[in-house]
Amino acid sequence: MTTFYVDPNAAVNGSGSLASPYNTWAGVTLTANNTYLQRRGTTYIGASVRPASQTSNAATPLTIGAYYNADGSDDTTKTRPIINHNGGTNGVGAVFVDTCAYVVVQDIAGTNSHGSLGGGVTVRRSQNVIVQRCAGYENDYGVIVYQDQASGTSTCTDITIRDNDCYDNVAAGIAWWVCSVSDAIIRRMKIHGNTVYGNGTGKGLGGLLGVSSVPCGGIMSFTANKASIGTAGYINYDIRCDRNTVSDNNGYGINIEGWALGTTGSSCSRNTVTGSGYSGDVDSHSLWVGNSSAVLIEENHVHHNFANTGASSGSGVGIFIDYNSSSTSGGYSCIVRRNKIHDQFRGSTTASALAAGAGIIVLYNDNTVVESNLIYNCRNGVSIGNGSATDGTLIYSNTVTDCDDGGISVLPLGTGTVLKNNVVRGAVTGLFVNTTSTTGYAETYNSVSNCTTAKANGTASARTATTLHATDLITDPLLTADYRPKSGSPLLGAGTHLGYRRDIEGKQRQNPPDIGAYDRATLRTA
Repeated sequence: MTTFYVDPNAAVNGSGSLASPYNTWAGVTLTANNTYLQRRGTTYIGASVRPASQTSNAATPLTIGAYYNADGSDDTTKTRPIINHNGGTNGVGAVFVDTCAYVVVQDIAGTNSHGSLGGGVTVRRSQNVIVQRCAGYENDYGVIVYQDQASGTSTCTDITIRDNDCYDNVAAGIAWWVCSVSDAIIRRMKIHGNTVYGNGTGKGLGGLLGVSSVPCGGIMSFTANKASIGTAGYINYDIRCDRNTVSDNNGYGINIEGWALGTTGSSCSRNTVTGSGYSGDVDSHSLWVGNSSAVLIEENHVHHNFANTGASSGSGVGIFIDYNSSSTSGGYSCIVRRNKIHDQFRGSTTASALAAGAGIIVLYNDNTVVESNLIYNCRNGVSIGNGSATDGTLIYSNTVTDCDDGGISVLPLGTGTVLKNNVVRGAVTGLFVNTTSTTGYAETYNSVSNCTTAKANGTASARTATTLHATDLITDPLLTADYRPKSGSPLLGAGTHLGYRRDIEGKQRQNPPDIGAYDRATLRTA
């Protein structure tokens, strides 16, 4: 349990003591339970800083960090020490935690690490690793975690990435990657409180991970073994991505692939996603969930994102519950609730008129719940189906307003969709139900107003007006400027009881509840 010091500005390469620091990381062997600190305001240029095959104790993790003062203490107001990887090496980062347990990397800036899997901090085959308060910039990835062995040999487990600044990276700010190995798995990872911006400068540059095309963006999970997802099992268990600020990344905002419930659950919550796909010529969704099961998508703020205007299907979506395009395996039992989605892409693409630019799309997933979301100023509100089997979607208590085309649309193969207690105001078509393979549709206690056509059947390009259910309301819902029901609104107490669920602010709804995302109830439950 020794502390070693590195000061690249020191005149000579010392012994690593505070009085005689190393002036380079080259030749320094990082060993378990020890601490290695680089002086703030200095820059090291050279080979990776690499702890390899080291297992520390939980109470004394191998630590790579910063110091500033003459007594070895730190001053966090000073500039982080820079570790410049000098162009990098495939599979290695500026800091590379390789096959270790109990490691902390904190308060450093990693840069200029390129090639496959090059990151400001790269983690491979390791457990109980914390990366915190670091900067990762002008690499291929700001921080990347990857697993390239089957789970019977090793796993990446209990990884925490928190409070980092990741920006101006070629592919992504934060990423984790399961390589082309059957049964490679990442478990229990937390991505919390990071600021991720300006990434995706490569605009979908191929070859970064040894595959032909890699989507770029902010926070991204990938697999090279896509065809095995849904047949040989999921690849990410108990992943939590929360309270991150994800802005102005050219591509996806947050990309979720192959997540599943292990023991504690997977979730993506309380993130802010804005400015994704700003160039207008890359595949772009704000928050994409592909072939995942039992993932909670909750209380995210998704707004002012862009789309690929030449996309063939569904670009520019706010929250997209999707399938894996390589194996056409869908997911199931995801919950999308209490999110605010607004001012999304509203222009023209080559996609279906009722799919592109939607606030929420559910495609090729079963038993999805879409509840208590607020969607406004989008091209479309909520779209279900669109030609791929999508069964048992419950659309409860959402407020969808001021959308350019569809409010809530059930497209081909959107079977078993149930709409209850929703507000749709100000759309070309309030409710749309395609007449092809959409059996099991049910609709009660919705409010549909100020739409060119309240409800239509047929196809997206040939819609025929039809009647709403007798329980639906058509009068002005009397909403405030922030989309809450005013005193005297016909929405108050007009819904059907769906159990004591919560509104968009987490308040337990009354019985009978108000229609829409907001309820008059004042009790907030934990």
